[in-house]
Amino acid sequence: MRHLEWEDLGVKVDGRFLHHLRFADDIVLITPNIEQAERMLAEFDSACGNIGLRLNRTRTMFMKNGPVPDAPFTLNGMVRLLHESSERKEC
Repeated sequence: MRHLEWEDLGVKVDGRFLHHLRFADDIVLITPNIEQAERMLAEFDSACGNIGLRLNRTRTMFMKNGPVPDAPFTLNGMVRLLHESSERKEC
């Protein structure tokens, strides 16, 4: 993750870009649009391959929130839509 050049990618939170969250062996990529998500996922997949790891494409999922247009989203033909939410919820 440190070698990926994502300083200007992601969503701006408190003046800094937030582009991923990690927990155990799970990683969430955070992006404002599908094009950026595809770019980041492809770069992450490539970085994993460079160190002998690979993404489990059958378990890789896409989740959208808000008015995201229905557009194809894939990584080498595989990524499924997990959840769709158009409501804004308050915490």
